[in-house]
Amino acid sequence: MANANSTQTGAVPRSTGPTDPVDVRWRFETAAGHRTFVGAATTDTVFVGSSDTAVYALDAATGSERWRFETPTGETRPTALTNDTLYVGSDDTNVYAVDLATGTERWRFTEATDRTEAPAVGTVTRSSSPQYENAPWTTPRSTDASDIVIVSSGDGSVYALDAVTGEEHWRFDKPADATSTPTVVNGTAFVGSADTKLYAVSMATGEDRWQFDDATNPTSLPAVAGRTVYITSLNNILYAVNAVTGKKRWRFKQGTDWMSDPMIADGNVYVGRGPVDTSVHALNAMTGEERWRFEKPRSGTVFMSAAAGTVYIGNADTTMYAVDAATGVERWRFEASTDMSIPSAVVGETLYVGSDIPDGTVYALV
Repeated sequence: MANANSTQTGAVPRSTGPTDPVDVRWRFETAAGHRTFVGAATTDTVFVGSSDTAVYALDAATGSERWRFETPTGETRPTALTNDTLYVGSDDTNVYAVDLATGTERWRFTEATDRTEAPAVGTVTRSSSPQYENAPWTTPRSTDASDIVIVSSGDGSVYALDAVTGEEHWRFDKPADATSTPTVVNGTAFVGSADTKLYAVSMATGEDRWQFDDATNPTSLPAVAGRTVYITSLNNILYAVNAVTGKKRWRFKQGTDWMSDPMIADGNVYVGRGPVDTSVHALNAMTGEERWRFEKPRSGTVFMSAAAGTVYIGNADTTMYAVDAATGVERWRFEASTDMSIPSAVVGETLYVGSDIPDGTVYALV
């Protein structure tokens, strides 16, 4: 599942989020018995994916439905916004491009043979410099830029699609299905996988730049900050990996419980543990040294986002926690009726978050 931006750090620039105890500005009810999550949001519109097969566009101020886009079956995963288009992965194996204003389908990609994860969009810069094609973070001599949609699938492939037409540019085949939305930055797509590896793939060519294979269990959604990629693995370890070389910088292991997808903000990397453990850890992003630990009152898996010095922790115990990013001190908590370990989005002073089965409610918290 995707996080708050293309680098999947979970941090939202230029948004403050709610810092004081929250009220519900509005709530939106989907079909009973389904999970919902906020895949993307702007100052005007909140885009919601659901296991009821639909994508919803909601008015950010009121929560009223502007449009809905129906798919044939399964959960929808909207995340990436560009060119006035919303890109959607789905359990029905297709990738959809949907007009932001109207909800009208612009194109669909039908070549995947298993579920498609939430897409990511990045700008590919093709260069006359051979060096640029072999390593990220170099400066090309001449460029031709275009937007590319990168999507991973349960069929084991990563697909690169033209953002305007949906035409396939390349596909990268792996020995096992992808476990995450790709993270795109500086011409490289980073992809976690069920085969325990982290892959770095050239967005221009689909070439495998490097593979990180220290993990011994499936790897998570990668988060990128600076020249470091952060991933967790089901072997209960957080890894910091050099984004250029694929070499390990450091690792953090704590206990035996699973770790959440990593989230990065304010020079820290944050990970939660569950479903039995109650800890959320803040680590120095450069060294891996623990800065603080927040103990939730109850256990459960977590999903996190951050804005302006606050970390928002959605927990499977039905609670959303807000903690100070510098100290780990709790600022407030919001109690829902079901699992809140669901992707959220912060825009301005508002936190938008969905909820799991059987509730399916979307909340705007201020």
